[in-house]
Amino acid sequence: MGALSSSSSSGRRAENPKMSGLIPKHTVLEQLLACVAYGGVSISITLFNKAVFSIYHFKYPNLVMLGQMLVTLTLIKVASAYEIFEVSRISRSGLRKVRSRRARPRDPRRKKATPLVTD
Repeated sequence: MGALSSSSSSGRRAENPKMSGLIPKHTVLEQLLACVAYGGVSISITLFNKAVFSIYHFKYPNLVMLGQMLVTLTLIKVASAYEIFEVSRISRSGLRKVRSRRARPRDPRRKKATPLVTD
């Protein structure tokens, strides 16, 4: 699965050279609509999961998660086929960047934090 990047009708690109020139600029309205859509979908999934597990007493959470991932992948494929947004391929160099940004293991010699409140 690749990284998602929305296509802009105006073709404007980010001016920051560190951003690789692939991120289109969006209006405040587009950004606000994206936030509202994300929030709506997030709340809907939460309510769906609550209904499935509480009301219908479904006992297979991994199956629900698999179904949700399959629906998501299908919607991404359909949206990219209709050029709603572009799905780029993941390269080996991209995977190395993600791997190098993962949290490093904690140094065992480092002193543990002391609690602010003591008994």
